[in-house]
Amino acid sequence: MTTCFFLNMIRAQQLLHKRPNIIFILTDDQRFDALGYAGNKLISTPEMDKLAKEGTYFKNAMVTTPICAASRASILTGLYERTHSFNFRTGNIREQYMVTSYPRLLKEAGYFTGFYGKYGVRYDGLDKQFDVYESYDRNDQYPDRRGYYYQMLGNDSVHLTRYTGQKALDFIESVDPKKPFCLSLSFSSPHAHDPAVEQYFWQAETDALLQGVTMPGPELGQDNYFDEQPEFVRNGFNRLRWTWRFDTPEKYQHSVKGYYRMISGIDIEIAKIREALKKQGLDKNTVIILMGDNGYFLGERQLAGKWLMYDNSIRVPLIIYDPREHKHQDSDALALNVDVPVTILDLAGIAPPKRWHGKSLMHIVSQESKSLRDTVLIEHLWEFEQIPPSEGVRTKQWKYFRYVNDKSYEELYNLENDPKEIRNLAKNQKYNGVLQKLRQKCDELIVQHSDSYTNPPNELSIEFLEGSDEIIVQDNVPEFGWVVPQGAVAQQAYQVLVASSKQNLDNNNGDVWDSGQVRSDASSNITYNGKPLKTDQPYFWKVRIWDTDNRLLNYSKSQSFKINTGSEVENKPQNVKDAYTQQMDNYGKVGDYATPRKNLEYLMQNPKKAGEGEEQLVSMFYEDYMQTGNTELVEKYFDALKTSVSGNNTRESQLLKNLEHMAVFAKVLERPDEELEFQIAALHAKRTVHGQLSDGIQNNTYVDHWGIGPKTPGYGIASIKPQIDSLKNGSILVPTIRGTIKAAYEYVSDRLQKFTIGIPANMVAEFKINASKDNVIKLNGEIVSTAFGSIRLLPGVNQIELMVNSF
Repeated sequence: MTTCFFLNMIRAQQLLHKRPNIIFILTDDQRFDALGYAGNKLISTPEMDKLAKEGTYFKNAMVTTPICAASRASILTGLYERTHSFNFRTGNIREQYMVTSYPRLLKEAGYFTGFYGKYGVRYDGLDKQFDVYESYDRNDQYPDRRGYYYQMLGNDSVHLTRYTGQKALDFIESVDPKKPFCLSLSFSSPHAHDPAVEQYFWQAETDALLQGVTMPGPELGQDNYFDEQPEFVRNGFNRLRWTWRFDTPEKYQHSVKGYYRMISGIDIEIAKIREALKKQGLDKNTVIILMGDNGYFLGERQLAGKWLMYDNSIRVPLIIYDPREHKHQDSDALALNVDVPVTILDLAGIAPPKRWHGKSLMHIVSQESKSLRDTVLIEHLWEFEQIPPSEGVRTKQWKYFRYVNDKSYEELYNLENDPKEIRNLAKNQKYNGVLQKLRQKCDELIVQHSDSYTNPPNELSIEFLEGSDEIIVQDNVPEFGWVVPQGAVAQQAYQVLVASSKQNLDNNNGDVWDSGQVRSDASSNITYNGKPLKTDQPYFWKVRIWDTDNRLLNYSKSQSFKINTGSEVENKPQNVKDAYTQQMDNYGKVGDYATPRKNLEYLMQNPKKAGEGEEQLVSMFYEDYMQTGNTELVEKYFDALKTSVSGNNTRESQLLKNLEHMAVFAKVLERPDEELEFQIAALHAKRTVHGQLSDGIQNNTYVDHWGIGPKTPGYGIASIKPQIDSLKNGSILVPTIRGTIKAAYEYVSDRLQKFTIGIPANMVAEFKINASKDNVIKLNGEIVSTAFGSIRLLPGVNQIELMVNSF
């Protein structure tokens, strides 16, 4: 067995040695034609050109999202932005995507992995991905050349390009030739240094390039090409950055030359890297992949930057040089940035994760295949005021895209006849069939490249009424609500759209009301604040939210409604007592908030119906306030409730509760004098009932044995006080305005009891259970303290164990 074990080890080592080394070079903002091999006669890139001549050059290469953060996240994870949802304003990229990032899988498979340069993605686990690494970028604290010339090599302050090149040389010199390596290099060039007036800074080695040359002006630089853009593009960052770099002949000459010179600086470092590989005897087994992280505008359409769906923005250089193939080709396959990580794993003999969106390019490199796909989804989804998000599809012949926040802005181009994307055919009836087909394909690919984390809000309600069909509401300033999906954990912001037609709403055009992004965790009692609503006219609304890490979720389905102030309450209650019983049932079993509110309105408008149980009116209003968090009825009937609270037939214990509830109402309505008045009256009432303490402002709705109810209005915090007694097993579903609380109990033995509590998204709960000093309580496997009298439960499934201490 020992001999067999060692033979297997030897075979494994031999297999490991056969795997090629991989160097992946990523440049920042290098567009597809900023390369001599692409036909550019002005730029000097002899080493990149050599790689293209000796390897496979992908002339139709694109990024799925034309911005560095999202594109780099896609390269690391193999996923579209629509799935990984990472951008400049989100928290860290999700760990579940990074555990299968290409460098981590390589490292775990025995590769020696290294990284130097601009990582560009917020993530705390680089040590899990790379054996050696250093992450750095331009230093934006310096508004001058030091933004690039700040890294130290010995006693010299050097340009980042030279620094990254030297780190690569040091890495190659240090590797064990018996172990395969993957070196990922991410150059910050040719990205402009935004804080600086000059914008572009290059090494002295490239300073002589283009001296005495007048750069030709940009294509499509005339005013009309800019004027054809939507207003939100004309007023956005693409235009602002154009004024930084290209709006005068002097700026244009300096910027374009600087941009080219910075790329030439990278080319010089690539030459040194290839020479180092040859010196170490590694050149025959090292695959080199070169790609840009996104395209770039050099003044076309009087724009700068990237972000938009034009080819200037999405197309990039992509070269794969495999010295083992001895084949050269120019491929017209639609290759993507998400293909790169799949290709790297393929080179290493590692199967890619099934959820990845890319395909291996090695089938093209080896000339086993000529095509990868016929249609590509392209998108830029970062919701940022100065950069309009957009999405679309591209084939070899056609380009279709639209702007996310108003899908009626559509563009369609025949790329075979119009490669510069000048003639927008979207409104040409002759091409309506093509438009419809590509629009449908875009919708299909969006669904295909989404996952459960982008699930939208659900259970929409208006005036606490649910349903998708037309809802009749009496209030002409209605209030909206929804349930946050579990995957979001918590809501950071929302945006509500109300439209006058279903078509406008489908186009994300809130022509009646667009709340914009509202930074709030509120998911109910969202008061309408748009144009005056007309009676008996249909309206349509939907909502989207930003999750706990500020990632944007999809829009919800729509809900339609009409205003009809003449509608009446159905199933009118006979008296308060009847209404109170129905109210408790609706909250605890049905999750219906609209019917009890209508009943309250009816009873207050018909005081003779009060009858038996009138003393419970204040409690009913209080229950409504705690369940919904809504103060509209309290404000409307506060003065009438003041009169009812002092009724002669009210029991003393109920009177105490009523006074305490009225004190709460006075506080939320900002009536401090009346709040104090009710607080004093409540103190007197306490003495009358022999000092018995009430539940204060908390009047939980107890359901079965569980004691589940709102601790704060609208279930911002839920309270769970189980009174299990002799119950052995049990479960319950408690609907709330924020979602359903799911609770289960299992009596295992005298020494162990288990609770499973599911808390909806956008809610926390306080779980309180009587535990003796001999008890140990675990929450999700960890011992927790009960010193504060309760345990805080977070959204999701909470496993609680109550154990008798063995000691």
